[in-house]
Formats: sequence, C-alpha cells, structure tokens
Amino acid sequence: MKITFTEKEELVLQVCLDQAWEPNMICFGDIVDDERLKHFQVDTLKGVYGSLVNKNIMVHDPNIDHDDLYYFLLPVRTDDEPEQCFDGYVDTVEKVKQWFEEDKHKLLSWS
Repeated sequence: MKITFTEKEELVLQVCLDQAWEPNMICFGDIVDDERLKHFQVDTLKGVYGSLVNKNIMVHDPNIDHDDLYYFLLPVRTDDEPEQCFDGYVDTVEKVKQWFEEDKHKLLSWS
C-alpha cells in the first residue's frame, strides 16, 4: 500500500517521530512548541495532526483520560530493541512510507 503525505504532513510527522517516547507514544502538546513548527498556527497544526491520525499513523486511546496522548501504529519507539521491530524503528518519513509500501501495517492486529 502506497502512502503519500503533503509537505506539511511530512514536516509534522517528522517532528512527531522525533518527539515520540516509549512505548510508541506522542503527545500533541509536545510538538506545539517545536522550533520547526513555529510558523504553523495551532489550528493548522491540529488539522495536519488529525490528517496523520486519519491515515492510521497514530491513534487515540479513548480509555485514557489524557486527551492529547496518541499511540503510533508502527514501531517508532518501543521497549524492544530496534532489530526486533520489523527491521528497526520507523523513525523517518521515508521509513514510514517504506513500512506501508511493504505492507507491514498488515502485521498489526488493528489493521
């Protein structure tokens, strides 16, 4: 499955990948103040972030009280060693594209 991103999505996604913490978590609040995104208004940033959620890059767990906490649906940062995670962490936009092109998303139980 081929996945494509707009320039804004690629920038926001890379910031999210860089800001992720174990196990595969990202908080919207963690990216708002990132220097690379300073030219985005918060509403625009929310829209781009939401677009990444719609592309099944990450998901919100409704059972958690923390409204802006999301989980990546691919191995970005995990407790496992990188070599145990589908040939390493998926920590760049190019690796995300490759991960989808190789249909590794089908290995996940929620896909």
